[in-house]
Amino acid sequence: MPDLQNYAKEQIAKIVPEFDNLELRATVSDTSYSIEFFVSISGEKKQCYELADDGIIDEEELDEVFARIAEYIREGSDYKKGSINKVTF
Repeated sequence: MPDLQNYAKEQIAKIVPEFDNLELRATVSDTSYSIEFFVSISGEKKQCYELADDGIIDEEELDEVFARIAEYIREGSDYKKGSINKVTF
């Protein structure tokens, strides 16, 4: 899913401007989603919620990014309606 990876990186770069590596885990259904990511910043691995707790990123902006990523996944050709779709990279 290279397109999803690029899209996710673009969206996350809007709230975390400088990071080296990205790991993303998403579980998306027709009505709900759970998404988290890890990034390396200056060689240190950080989880998205840790970044929000530390005030590095805004929690509302994080929620908006997750909503956009979930919608992108739902619109993808690999998405199976009526199922729980898991994505990791």
